Amino acid sequence: FSFSGEVRQPFRSAIQALNDTKIPIVSGNLDGAGIRPTMLVSLTAPKEGAIDFTGPYHYLGGRFISKKMESKWGLSLPDFPGTDQCVKLNGHPNEGSGAAATGSATTSEAKKQDVGAKMDKHFMKNVVSQSLA
Repeated sequence: FSFSGEVRQPFRSAIQALNDTKIPIVSGNLDGAGIRPTMLVSLTAPKEGAIDFTGPYHYLGGRFISKKMESKWGLSLPDFPGTDQCVKLNGHPNEGSGAAATGSATTSEAKKQDVGAKMDKHFMKNVVSQSLA
């Protein structure tokens, strides 16, 4: 479940095409292969590679880590609301903060936030809700 070494063809071209597209990309974890997703869903806990994630939307998916394991491994995971299976992370991907982002937005930032809100809504409606159906 990990990647190491040089990316070879035809994967290098496919990764480049994904990075060049204007279509938002959602990635489950980061594998170090060079894909730059718009939204990252870290499963169980943010991985080391998430430290370099620069996209605006980072979710933690799965409530698999007990408080005892969290303490043992030195993790700082956010609380999941209610019975939700994912929580949005803000700020730096490895901060483990579920707090809402604050601050004023420029027009460009406002557009990004609008797109992000739509992605968030779509993600929750079509991915999370469908997985529970």
